[in-house]
Amino acid sequence: MVCDGNEKKHGLLLLMKHTTQKSEWSFDDKMLNSVAVFKLEVEKLSCKVHD
Repeated sequence: MVCDGNEKKHGLLLLMKHTTQKSEWSFDDKMLNSVAVFKLEVEKLSCKVHD
């Protein structure tokens, strides 16, 4: 779980931009404290190609 406020805000901004196509969002401390943000660090990724 992300505890650093700046990292949490950055993750939320990326998520909101991805889902809404808008990059102008602001989050106050009350908002940041009311949500949990999880960071997944991928160690390995693989995929298959289908013709």
